[in-house]
Amino acid sequence: MNLIIDEKHVEILIAGIAMEIFSRIQTRGVISWNAIIAGYADQGLDNEVLKCFECMQTSGVCLDEVTFVYILKACGSIKALEKGEELHDLIIREGMLENDSFVATALVNMYFDLGMLVEAQIVHGMSVRDEVSWNVSISGFIYHRLDDMTLQSYKQMLQEGFAPNVVTFLRVLKACAGEGTVHKGQELHSEIAQIGHLQNDVMIGVALIDIAMEIFSRIQTRGVISWNAIIAGYADQGLDNEVLKCFECMQTSGVCPDEVTFVYILKACGSIKALEKGEELHDLIIREGMLENDSFVATALVNMYFDLGMLVEAQIVHGMSVRDEVSWNVLISGFIYHRLDDMTLQSYKQMLQEGFAPNVVTFLRVLKACAGEGTVHKGQELHSEIARIGHLQNDVMIGAALIDMYAKCGDKGPAAD
Repeated sequence: MNLIIDEKHVEILIAGIAMEIFSRIQTRGVISWNAIIAGYADQGLDNEVLKCFECMQTSGVCLDEVTFVYILKACGSIKALEKGEELHDLIIREGMLENDSFVATALVNMYFDLGMLVEAQIVHGMSVRDEVSWNVSISGFIYHRLDDMTLQSYKQMLQEGFAPNVVTFLRVLKACAGEGTVHKGQELHSEIAQIGHLQNDVMIGVALIDIAMEIFSRIQTRGVISWNAIIAGYADQGLDNEVLKCFECMQTSGVCPDEVTFVYILKACGSIKALEKGEELHDLIIREGMLENDSFVATALVNMYFDLGMLVEAQIVHGMSVRDEVSWNVLISGFIYHRLDDMTLQSYKQMLQEGFAPNVVTFLRVLKACAGEGTVHKGQELHSEIARIGHLQNDVMIGAALIDMYAKCGDKGPAAD
């Protein structure tokens, strides 16, 4: 018979073994006790945590900050108010409230877990504070859906000179969404942008979208601009399924998409390989006459087919649509991405024949195709064209692409002559 033991039972078994070993230790100090308490705490065995704590006190071992943190957490988890208040008194007697932010923060968190918000505020106000303790206080108010208190705490945190981090912004953005506070949300967005490295944080982006969605849900008359703003928010975070869901809701509500909508939706279809939806959009674009009149949308449609790996369709759409330098670069980039160097060179030749001027992007792609094909003659022609343009001659990326092309073509280039 096979004995099946799940992960939880294994963890409890290990905790039991640790306790057995612990029972054989003659001299047990605070480190040994903390190790056992931590083991039970990690398994969520909070009653066992409190039993260990009582045994620890009986044995005369003095508590340290680690012990307090684990016991306070256990008290909050199992709503052991009386024991929590005893610990509070002990912490005050030990002077830890004013000198140990680690313990003070754990005490604040315990009161939030117990639903005693006034006591949590009092302890927070009396204790030594840091960024972590402020985040715990702010998180506590958010958990209890007190958005106004969250925003007040954030304001006070800044007034006391503490710097918010990702955790802070996530909580406060959630409060802004709950309050529908557009102005405050915009202020936070500006602060996040100034910090820089937080601007591209995925969780921050999602929180900003949540605010936008909350505000959006309160708008009675939603036009295409409002819908595009929400769609753009999801698209910027790479949430392509949400982009498509928004588009469906937009259509259901009777709002007509504009070129901005089409570009975002086509990009989403390409990213998640939503061929059927992409073909529906293609038909709609044809009916709206946008293929021949809107290069922005036509180019997005070409790009979608390249993302879907449908190169023939991409060529057909490009051939039928209004073209500009951007659409040619998309076509050339698509062929390069799929490693079709000969098609890249053919497209470049046709681009010139139709009178469009290549730019840095064009030259980088076509030089790469020359390197792939080993076509040094074509590469030398491109080098001459770049030299004639003048301002591109000193472009770092162009220079690197030329070196790469000559190296892969087995030629040292003009500079070696």
